[in-house]
Amino acid sequence: MEVFEKVLHIMAFGSVGFSLLNVYLTINKLWKRKHLKVVAESISVAGRLVAFMGGLILSLNLLLDLEWLGGTNRMLFVILAIIQVFIGIGFWIESEQRKGFFQLLRESLSNERKESAELAKSFFRPSNAELVLEILTEVALIDEVLDIREREFIQAFADSWKIKISWEEIDKKFQKGQFNYDRLRSDMIKYLQTNPPEQQVSQLADLLTLLVNIDDEVSEEEDLILAELTGLIYKYLDAGKVQRHYDVALIPQDQLQEEEMTLLLKDISQKCTFAGGEVFRLGPYFSQKYAQIICDKYRSMEYFSIWFEVDAPQDEEEN
Repeated sequence: MEVFEKVLHIMAFGSVGFSLLNVYLTINKLWKRKHLKVVAESISVAGRLVAFMGGLILSLNLLLDLEWLGGTNRMLFVILAIIQVFIGIGFWIESEQRKGFFQLLRESLSNERKESAELAKSFFRPSNAELVLEILTEVALIDEVLDIREREFIQAFADSWKIKISWEEIDKKFQKGQFNYDRLRSDMIKYLQTNPPEQQVSQLADLLTLLVNIDDEVSEEEDLILAELTGLIYKYLDAGKVQRHYDVALIPQDQLQEEEMTLLLKDISQKCTFAGGEVFRLGPYFSQKYAQIICDKYRSMEYFSIWFEVDAPQDEEEN
């Protein structure tokens, strides 16, 4: 055991050497090209800043805990990230040297934000582009905040697809409370019912993830609806495969409630026998929180409702 620990200790020192060699070779390749604009534009400054912050916090934490090897190892990559940021903003490009560091940084981040929309636009031009834009807009507004970056992201698609967006009309719909979980989920189901190509649907899932993360903050509402929409997408892509999900059952308490539910739920539920009685079953839903929201909605209408997990270790879990 003692021999093993010594070998492991030597290997740990060796890993620092390998990391140092890695950093040196990476910088060496960039250094003699640091004055070239094409090299600067190939580096994601935002990505390097994220790497810098994450690496710095981790390395300081390790050093404070006297984990010298781990801290030194991470600090090498922090140094690499700093050098890549300077190269990425064009600090050594002759035509840019009159500008200060912070001006170069602001311009680089601004250009990179615009380029994120260019990457997204190259994904697809769907046959139901208007409906896709509607879904993206509803996702952006689900947390009741429309960040300028979210708006620019959606506008980039509209411009690329030659579709006019009236943000005034969208604002009016939002003020009237027309954007909500139910409508958004229904629009996604409507889109999937048009049988779009699987690649297109898969790319839409990527776009939704990009959109909710574009303002660097994922709200609880965005996290909830993203889980639900991607669940619908994966169900479409994996047709025939069993997925864990949640259903909601509405149990009428008398003849009058049964008649009301029949009219209210005729297009969104199925009537079936469940736990020894007749119920109206809704779903599938792909997050427990969303199923709870549906339950609460019908409970507010004084209907008895429960949610339960399907294809889980337990056949039924009531709330």
